[in-house]
Amino acid sequence: MSSIQQHPINKFVIIIILALFVPVLTYTIYQFTQIDENEQLMQSIYERQLESIIFSVNSWCRENFDQWHAKMTAAAVADLRARGGQSMIAEFAAGQRVIACAFARYSSDHFVIGFNDHFQAVNPRRHELMSDVNKIIADSSESLNIALGFAQKGYIRLLSMNWSTEKYDYSLLLFPLSSDIFPGDAIFAGLLIDNMTFINEIVERRFKQMTLEDEFDFAIQKKGRHDFFYYSTEYIPEEPFEESKPIWILADMDLKIKMAGTTLERMTKRRSRNNVMLLIAVNIVFIIGLIYVTRNVAKEMELAKIKSNLVANVSHEIRTPVALIRMYAETLEMGHLQDEAKKKKYYQTMVAESIRLTQLINNMLDFSKIESRKKEYRLSPHDLGDIVRQILTMYQYNFEQKAFQIEQKIAPNLPPVNIDSEATTQAIVNLLDNAMKYSLENKYICVSLEQRGQHIILSVTDHGIGIPESEHEKIFQKFYRVGDSLVHDTKGSGLGLSLVDHIMRVQNGAVTLKSRPGQGSTFSLVFPIFTQSGA
Repeated sequence: MSSIQQHPINKFVIIIILALFVPVLTYTIYQFTQIDENEQLMQSIYERQLESIIFSVNSWCRENFDQWHAKMTAAAVADLRARGGQSMIAEFAAGQRVIACAFARYSSDHFVIGFNDHFQAVNPRRHELMSDVNKIIADSSESLNIALGFAQKGYIRLLSMNWSTEKYDYSLLLFPLSSDIFPGDAIFAGLLIDNMTFINEIVERRFKQMTLEDEFDFAIQKKGRHDFFYYSTEYIPEEPFEESKPIWILADMDLKIKMAGTTLERMTKRRSRNNVMLLIAVNIVFIIGLIYVTRNVAKEMELAKIKSNLVANVSHEIRTPVALIRMYAETLEMGHLQDEAKKKKYYQTMVAESIRLTQLINNMLDFSKIESRKKEYRLSPHDLGDIVRQILTMYQYNFEQKAFQIEQKIAPNLPPVNIDSEATTQAIVNLLDNAMKYSLENKYICVSLEQRGQHIILSVTDHGIGIPESEHEKIFQKFYRVGDSLVHDTKGSGLGLSLVDHIMRVQNGAVTLKSRPGQGSTFSLVFPIFTQSGA
């Protein structure tokens, strides 16, 4: 007997060594020979991360400009129609801290200009501003004609240039307004941006929202002025910045970024060294674990098989609702969906999938509590009919989405039963979930609730694949699944029916089954009627 038992153990150990230890050892040796290449790969990854952070900040600045553009367009339309009176552009500019001046140029001698209070004290005379803008438009005719072409296609391309003097430091943003709204000659609008205020109130805010200040150092520097920073998260930058890109909105401004307190080269070398040390530790731990597995292989093999099946099945069931919820949520968040009916459908799908995910998690948590004997039940009188109706209402969208026909046969005026409503709900949902899973073609489910003597019987009937009589008792065992190809094509944890059986026994009830292959199944929950003497 001993030699018979040792043979599969030795075979398993050899398989482990060949399948796992040899590849791990080979990979460890490979890592030692590829340290330089790994460092370059890691450095490339982090460089792309730095570029993506800068892109995110630039996108945020562009979003702010797009909001200003929309308001300027509306204000320019209002001022053109008003032909005098209160200027909407002036009102828009007065309410902005970042924008020092806003104007619309309807023609070379027709401007509407507005200033905020701070800029009012230092602004040039209006005719000087008009003259300068007209000159810029004349000198930049080629670029502005290109921008007009983009505007006709719905994309706003702005011209950003430095507008600084000894008194103030500004950037001028010049852009065309939509030709669809303003037929005839091209109409341009402009914003004078206070560079320092823009950096402090918009760019810095974005840095803080990204919560990356502990990992990265940021700085904003004017091109050609290497000794002066408009903004820096580090008081005196000690290391050179590793990535630098222009800010789309501000003229001649560069956004710089680097790793906080280190450099990419040092960090990648440290991580490569740590990875190698980790691989060595993994090899040592693996050898120790192999010795332990050899002594306990018989029990561990069976446990590993159960865990593997459980993890695979649960992972599959979790992945689908999580993927759907994320996909629909991202679609709604980006605002690409305008159809209200489709939005409603997306929201309904997200709710249905979250209910499904909650049910799966509840099964796992309850199973864990039952195994550790920490699960508690609070029994009290309840109207089972109300509970069943609530469940069917909650799952209505799920039924409709999967094209199931649901028939309800709920008798009126049923006496109360002494149950834990939450646990009973979980048991009923598990039966409905199984009925939907294993009904491949005939998608019909009947839920009936009636009184028989001193018991209330809740039955869930489907026209699915059915269960052989030899399996009727086994399916209520934890982790057990019927050995049928149709069943194994449908993922599941193997815990649902064992939880149903446990819940019913705790409530002094029972679960019964009537089923034949190809003729569907009827699961019945039997509840004793509540009486004061039995309370």
